Amino acid sequence: MRHPSRVVRALFTLLLTFPVAPALAAQEEPPSPDGPGRQPAWSVEVTPFVGAFVPLAELFEFSATGIIPGTVVPAEVTLVGKQKSSLAMGGRVSGWFNARLGVEGTFTYAFSDLDVTRTRRATTVTLTDERTVGANVWTAAVRVLYRLAAIDRSAVVLLGAGPVIVSRGGDAFDAPAFDFPSTGSVSGTTDLGGVIDLGVRIDASSRVAIRLDAEAYMYSASLSFADPVFAGEVLTSNSKFQTDLVLSAGLAIGL
Repeated sequence: MRHPSRVVRALFTLLLTFPVAPALAAQEEPPSPDGPGRQPAWSVEVTPFVGAFVPLAELFEFSATGIIPGTVVPAEVTLVGKQKSSLAMGGRVSGWFNARLGVEGTFTYAFSDLDVTRTRRATTVTLTDERTVGANVWTAAVRVLYRLAAIDRSAVVLLGAGPVIVSRGGDAFDAPAFDFPSTGSVSGTTDLGGVIDLGVRIDASSRVAIRLDAEAYMYSASLSFADPVFAGEVLTSNSKFQTDLVLSAGLAIGL
């Protein structure tokens, strides 16, 4: 009969070397930086990226009725504004607690000008003109990241969600060029909302991975500015729900 201690040692050895099912290992096992086709095991990574900023909704609509300065004809004036699709760029800093869960901070800057359509209605005459005014949009977000599924041993699907700050700047908001007398700066250009991110992370080397992300920034915008048409008035746009998409590609560099 074998000695009891030898039996215990044999059982422990068997348990520690028992193979894990490949599908489970691909999802749960912390990846090795040296193994071929495995997700790198670094805990912090920095990802510069470039992409496209795509706003889906109108940003504001102002309307006022009265006597336009310099005339004697009553008129209704309406302004409708929408940010333009544009180039976006930024960076992410990601930290991983384990093979599945992490947290990420993201900053994005979009070179998004503002398209403004002005409609003037006086008696039976309606005049419409359009102009593009220089503007930009930046966002700062913090989100929780979850490795949702493995495509293979070198690629995973990521899901993220968290709060975001969205702010606007440029000539369109600092000193509006809407061609109205006494037009003041626009207020309400910073909003709080939420972001959802769906991405794919693909190993390129032991210290570099490719990140492809589709982000949706969701928030409500309500802008106002003074004297847009008639002296003494302050107009506020109705609150408009915004969905801004950012589609990007970047390189995640392990630290």
